[in-house]
Amino acid sequence: PGSSFRSSPSNRFGTLQRTSHGGAVARAVTLEASASELKLDAIQGRNVVDVLAERGLLDAVTNEEELRKAAASPLKVYCGFDPTADSLHLGNLLGILVLAWFQRCGHTPVALLGGATGRVGDPSGKSAERPVLDDATIEANVAGIERTLATLLRDRGAPTQGHIMNNLDWFGEIGLLEFLRDVGKFARMGTMLGKDSVRARLEGDGMSFTEFTYQLLQGYDFVHLHREHQVSVQIGGSDQWGNITAGTDLIRRLLQKDSAFGVTFPLLLKSDGSKFGKSE
Repeated sequence: PGSSFRSSPSNRFGTLQRTSHGGAVARAVTLEASASELKLDAIQGRNVVDVLAERGLLDAVTNEEELRKAAASPLKVYCGFDPTADSLHLGNLLGILVLAWFQRCGHTPVALLGGATGRVGDPSGKSAERPVLDDATIEANVAGIERTLATLLRDRGAPTQGHIMNNLDWFGEIGLLEFLRDVGKFARMGTMLGKDSVRARLEGDGMSFTEFTYQLLQGYDFVHLHREHQVSVQIGGSDQWGNITAGTDLIRRLLQKDSAFGVTFPLLLKSDGSKFGKSE
């Protein structure tokens, strides 16, 4: 009961293996799809934007025309995974599939583990604040998710190999005053308050300052990856649009560059229309 889900893209792509813990937790995701679906020569030379659109995996793009042009050359693309549990779940499935399609089109996928942002908690799509996990639990969750992502994004016969990073590696070295001085001054309050995820919470029971700052932290992830690792595309579920555009806006303001793109895909929903997650 409660384990049904809506997703034609996942069924077309491959096989989903899961255990039924409330119908919402995926213990293992396999990308063992049919030969006709995953043949590399079938998509060789094709633009990844078209590949995603054909499979119902494209919801919104910050600048689709420019992304199409940029995707003619190899790109680096990332998706974030916050360690709210020790494994991935059904809600992560489409993010992994989109990374995999970028990879099969010759681009380099980057999985970003939220060792730092997981200590704050993303308010997007949530009606209440996430429970706070202790550091030991977060570190154990990071290790568990990293093992799974390494299996999915590395050594699978794709033309590029995936990378796994942890945003605690850079946030752990930044002091609060330094962050406010060097990053916070580029964030506009009006824009932050206008995000759908923030407005929805403010119209309800409200949100903490900690949650409010999450979009700035995620935005800086994109700045760091763009500046230090030449990552130019961030992907996420449709509820991540505000956080993703916070990143592209920060890159324009802080780095004076207009070379970053945001891409969202439809959310994987349960039969009642709510999103899959680990922290409900």
